[in-house]
Amino acid sequence: MDVNYEHYRVFYFVVKCGSFTKAAEALNSSQPNVTRTMNRLEEELGCELLCRSNRGASLTKEGSELFPYVETAVEALSRGESVLTETLDLQRGYLTIGASENAMALYLTEKLKEFHEAYPGIRLHIHNYSTSQAREQLRLGKIDFAVVTTPVADAEGIEVKRLLKFQETLVAGGAFRRTAKACRRLADLEDYPLISHGKGTMTFEFYRQLFLEQGLIYRPDMEVASSDQVLSLVEHGLGLGFLPEQMTKAAIRSGHLSRVSLEEQIPIRHVVLLTRRDTAKIAARRFANMLQPR
Repeated sequence: MDVNYEHYRVFYFVVKCGSFTKAAEALNSSQPNVTRTMNRLEEELGCELLCRSNRGASLTKEGSELFPYVETAVEALSRGESVLTETLDLQRGYLTIGASENAMALYLTEKLKEFHEAYPGIRLHIHNYSTSQAREQLRLGKIDFAVVTTPVADAEGIEVKRLLKFQETLVAGGAFRRTAKACRRLADLEDYPLISHGKGTMTFEFYRQLFLEQGLIYRPDMEVASSDQVLSLVEHGLGLGFLPEQMTKAAIRSGHLSRVSLEEQIPIRHVVLLTRRDTAKIAARRFANMLQPR
């Protein structure tokens, strides 16, 4: 039976992603192309491999029998292709890295410089993701590894290693530098405008949970995309914000910001490395080792 390998590869992604639409995204293709390819594969094999429904795609009995062999073949070939794209001495190749904004600022930038100086032939593709986005992109195999901040939800096949711990602090700028001194507890912040990362980010979830543990609702007045934006708005006196201490030191020294001391202890967070257990890329393994604390 002479079946095009690409047809099996599409079958693999549909099963792994659970739907034709998500498989198309992972393959950088379109849903109609994925559908046509699957129809052609089923015609070539003479049986139905997938049950289609509004909820996605699931394996038929015949599909369940075939898929373990397809999975083994596709993943083995993918690992082999990855090894062949680079030389053992790392003179050429590429890495695709997912990084959250805080992880980049607090830890990754210096490590990128160190790696690039050691292996200038390796091209680096860096994508800015939230922690949850980076974890999903890694699970789908679209990035080689990720450096993000906690909290991180568990994901099958992904390892999490701590790289750096950091503490966040509440800061105020403008007129709030004086008035916010009256804040002693999280409950007191209800009288002040809060500036925060937006919903859907792990930072927002971190503080939502912290406030919930105190019987409070985390309800920021402004939601922004990055810590740099939180810092800028707080410095301009638009409200209070929680930021990593490393990002606030210069502004506190210059008098643009004041630290607001609270009775509640803000839990320690970590910059972490996310890797796939089955990664075969030599450059990815080398960079991951370089990222480990010495």
